Amino acid sequence: MKITLRTPCAWEGVEEIVIDHYPFIVGRERSNDGPVPLAFVSRQHCQFTLEDNIVFVRDLESYNGTYVNGRRISQATPVRNGDEIRVGPLAFHVAFVRNAEETKPDRLAGPTRKMFAPGMKDPEPPTSENEPVQTEM
Repeated sequence: MKITLRTPCAWEGVEEIVIDHYPFIVGRERSNDGPVPLAFVSRQHCQFTLEDNIVFVRDLESYNGTYVNGRRISQATPVRNGDEIRVGPLAFHVAFVRNAEETKPDRLAGPTRKMFAPGMKDPEPPTSENEPVQTEM
């Protein structure tokens, strides 16, 4: 499961953090999975883990704390899409990234045919790129 941490404010040296493996450590040291080179971030500030398809964050005894939706955490806390995670005063918005397999529309194994009741006309084609397009055989 892949997630991104995006900061709404511009902090020099801080870009989007992509969490694509677990455990994943965020902290000031360059050797961390997600380095954040700011003085108020601890060397190893917080850790993201994946258990039973749920992402958790826990504080690694950082000086300025780790917060989820405004609450300082003291134990592993589930992370959800849209949550705000703060590393000291630096806020990130959490976005879950769906991989290509998850976003593929369901397809039947073989060709399909549209079927209409007698007297029904073929409906208008979809207007949105997100709507599936069926073709007649």
